[in-house]
Amino acid sequence: KALDQLENKEGHFQVYSREDFPYYRENLGQERVGDVLIAADFGYYFVNSRAWNFFQRSDRNSKGEHGFPPKNPDMHGIFYAFGPAFREGLTIPAFENIHIYPLVCEILGLDTPEEVDGRLEVLQPILK
Repeated sequence: KALDQLENKEGHFQVYSREDFPYYRENLGQERVGDVLIAADFGYYFVNSRAWNFFQRSDRNSKGEHGFPPKNPDMHGIFYAFGPAFREGLTIPAFENIHIYPLVCEILGLDTPEEVDGRLEVLQPILK
């Protein structure tokens, strides 16, 4: 019933059932995830009345928020690598930042722990 009521509301957000939520699929099986999920449109975020009142009374603005889908290209960061370990003049496809840790381990001659999610193979092509 809540899903039906929220789906008819207008605003800068999308309403999903747990099964239809397109983001963070790997976390949806956790018991803390509700049956109805609401995602703010890119460029918008949810705020409680206390925070809203603070921003209304001050000249400060929010510098950013958490929770936007990382697959959105506007959320991608910039990665620059320079130094004796790196090939020059490369442009590489987007990658998850979890792969930076194994890269740093490789450059420093350290073993990458097995429990690390990142893989050196993703960034190996940028090394000399």
